[in-house]
Amino acid sequence: MVLTPGTTLDNGFSLEAYSPSFLFVNRHFNTMYPYAMRNNPIPVYQRERWETDDGDFFDLDFIKMGSKSIVILLHGLEGSSSSQYILGMANALSTFPIDICAVNHRSCSGELNRTLGFYHSGYTKDLAYIVAELSKKYEAVSAVGYSLGGNMLLKYLGTTNVPSQFKTGVALSVPAHLSSSAVRLNHWTNRPYAVQFLKTLNKKAVAKAKQFPAILDYKKFQNISTLYEFDNKVTAPFTVLQMQKIIMPNLHPLNFSTRSKYLPSSSMRLMILSWPLPAFHLR
Repeated sequence: MVLTPGTTLDNGFSLEAYSPSFLFVNRHFNTMYPYAMRNNPIPVYQRERWETDDGDFFDLDFIKMGSKSIVILLHGLEGSSSSQYILGMANALSTFPIDICAVNHRSCSGELNRTLGFYHSGYTKDLAYIVAELSKKYEAVSAVGYSLGGNMLLKYLGTTNVPSQFKTGVALSVPAHLSSSAVRLNHWTNRPYAVQFLKTLNKKAVAKAKQFPAILDYKKFQNISTLYEFDNKVTAPFTVLQMQKIIMPNLHPLNFSTRSKYLPSSSMRLMILSWPLPAFHLR
């Protein structure tokens, strides 16, 4: 269902048309203003480190109020539980009697993860584990995902047997078609965003290569200049190496190990008709 201005929802909420002020018509101003000017109070998180069955870990930051309902927050590329948009949503939800679980994807909590693979747009295994475990403790589980986290959430809903306790998902600013989104992000008008992402991504790739010197040469990852190149040299082949748990000294692209195979298989766009429950996608 496509919601349009004037639509009245079942709960009586009526949608109104959004007319941004002059400056906010510009997408770059819209993006950078809250990043630079928004002053979110820092929530009092309770951090938990969850170990995974492949010998790795990820960190979850909770706000617990003793509720029977919990909302999972999923950040975007190179974000964390301290990202402005996550803090804003955590603070907003904290005004309700709801528990909150702010996820830090692998390597995003300030400490490099142990295994070779990183998180990526289509990696739903950790989310499935989180939902399954929280469903044992809560009567109602929901999730809000931003950008990469939104794609991850919607792909999870379309490819996983979701527990009955999971009630709904909300995804914002999702790169629904990863291939075309990557092309757009590499356009010169969006180059500053790509450069910002690559600052931390390249450092992680070099650190990961030094973590596994027997099979990776860190020098190959020192001068990656585009996200396209990063996906081809790091995201896809690293994921394959981790999945197969084999040594591939030359990182020769095979199957999912190429960007052209990784992006389509990770996009939520193909899963839209498979969602088993209400999901709200806000572009």
